[in-house]
This record gives sequence, C-alpha cells and structure tokens, in this order.
Amino acid sequence: MAKVNLQKHIWEGWTVGSIYDEIKPFADNVQAGRDFRRSSFNSRTDIADWIKDEYPNFKKGANDVSKLLAGDYGLDDKKKEYER
Repeated sequence: MAKVNLQKHIWEGWTVGSIYDEIKPFADNVQAGRDFRRSSFNSRTDIADWIKDEYPNFKKGANDVSKLLAGDYGLDDKKKEYER
C-alpha cells in the first residue's frame, strides 16, 4: 500500500492534505463530466498533469495528491492509506 503523508509541507504553508481538500471539489466536477474544458480522468498520471496545469504552485505535491484522488475514483489498484 502506498502511504501518503498528509502533513508533508509543499509550498508556503500548504500541505498535501490541505491541497487535497482544496482541489477535491474541482476534481470531482472534472471526473463527473461537469467541466467543459476537459474530459474525465483516465489515470493517476492524468490527474497529476491536471494538477500541474491548473495549480502550478502545487507541482511539487501533484504526485501525492494524485495518488489520493486516483484512489477516490478507482483509478489506482492500491488503497489509500493516510499517515498522520
């Protein structure tokens, strides 16, 4: 199981957990097909690329956040495991 440290500092006080909480509603809209600019996600890499394009300040945390989102959408075989 892949462990994701939600407390990992990414940028100016932002942690992996706070970034996840902030962008989750927007990612849900994309995945549900309610975003006219792009189609739903097909892979964890697709999510990471979306994060890097839409949130350039969070590029450093894109892989960790994409692991969490991919787990939420069933795009990753590995179950998410939180480490606090």
